[in-house]
Amino acid sequence: MSETAISRPYGGPFSILWTPRAYLAFAYVIVEFALGTFYFTFLVTILSVGLSLAWTFVGLFIMVVAVVASRSLAIMDCGITESLTGAETPRLSVLSRPEGGLVKRSLAVLADWESWRSVLFLLARFPLGTFAFCVAVTLLSSSLWMITLPLTVALGAHNDWGIWQIDRVWEGALFVLPGLLLLPLALWATVGVAKLLADSTHWMIGRIGQNAMRHMVLRVLSGGRSLDGPTLLRELLVFHGYSLDLTATKVYGTLLGLESAGLVVRTAPATEVGGYELYSLTDRGDEVAAALKE
Repeated sequence: MSETAISRPYGGPFSILWTPRAYLAFAYVIVEFALGTFYFTFLVTILSVGLSLAWTFVGLFIMVVAVVASRSLAIMDCGITESLTGAETPRLSVLSRPEGGLVKRSLAVLADWESWRSVLFLLARFPLGTFAFCVAVTLLSSSLWMITLPLTVALGAHNDWGIWQIDRVWEGALFVLPGLLLLPLALWATVGVAKLLADSTHWMIGRIGQNAMRHMVLRVLSGGRSLDGPTLLRELLVFHGYSLDLTATKVYGTLLGLESAGLVVRTAPATEVGGYELYSLTDRGDEVAAALKE
């Protein structure tokens, strides 16, 4: 994981003031707010037009464009999340081109649940990004206003705090210390909401269903490979990226299910390979894996 990872622990409550991770988190919040607004406007517009024309081929084409674009935008958003926060994100693949005529290919695209999950993910970026933006900007701007209040009063700017009209430098100076104490709190809050945005990627598009997990395991084990459990888990993380569902327990459960279906076999006792059993595909499993790649 990158050194800019927002989830990495800090040295103390005030060390956040001189670490670049907090300011990268703030930049991430600003970027996601702008992108979330764009995503929402673009998708609501194009989907509403597509649905209103759904009875024509034009509406069907517009819906397909919206779904394909959402998949690509979700991939871009994951890249931005990794670049600015260092958080690991799912490795979404570009939507494969289905076979058949135009109508059949369009219906196949619209039936792809992963792409519709990308649509929901992008729509959710708007409220989440707006919330994160409001928290970060409100706290940071309040802190900076309090710190610079003596200067603005000296320059003759009009400053009111409730019913208190602050028109003397010494009155403004009373806000400097609270402003300095609020600044690290504001940065910590910014890191928190940035982490919320980054984690939402795992919750919404990083989940792996049971069938998808079976297919991933078959693909990783294809080609005559024999892997133990920990190595298989690492390969799956490289193949898919971080996911809440890629745990040793779920991978082992998937292996047991594939073994009972006659697709996977244990090829070595635990005592021969560092205490771990090796798993490989049976002939039938190789056939199923080959069919999944087509």
